[in-house]
Amino acid sequence: DGDFIPYDHDTDIVVLDSAEPVIRRLETPRENMTFDKINLITRKQNYCVYDHMPRLNCQGVPVRFQLDPCGFCTPLARLISSYFDFFDMFMARIELHWDPDGNPARIGVIDEGSDKDGGLKLSYELDDIFPLATCQYMGLNLPCPRNHHAVLSHLYGENYLRPNRLCDFNHGHWSNG
Repeated sequence: DGDFIPYDHDTDIVVLDSAEPVIRRLETPRENMTFDKINLITRKQNYCVYDHMPRLNCQGVPVRFQLDPCGFCTPLARLISSYFDFFDMFMARIELHWDPDGNPARIGVIDEGSDKDGGLKLSYELDDIFPLATCQYMGLNLPCPRNHHAVLSHLYGENYLRPNRLCDFNHGHWSNG
């Protein structure tokens, strides 16, 4: 519907894994990073299996926690426009799936983090993604998955448009959504 999904504070973008070399070439060196312009930062290590794996902060120092916007370990890259405003870029690959008899069964799109942290299979039917549709987001016409509801509900659950926390205006406190 052109609005943000009330899941977390950033915006997630998925790119095909074939774009990784180009994204890495466009990276802003951490020593040149300033918060008065947009910076593209990439992770230097493999995809994080758990949250306390080493990663580099904005000064290039190894840390085990995200202490600044550069200290991430799951997206491939992050476009950072300020300390709290960024777009995360995740990778996906197109893959042939086989049936138990070894015959080609379908072509799917596999998220890089699939099965990395407990078994969520971030895999989609090719028809759910391609051909890409055009969606309105923040007033812009942008490419999006053909069946965005299938993708978003798989990632965030069927109630992805409902926030995790809601404000109870009558009593003035937050409750679980």
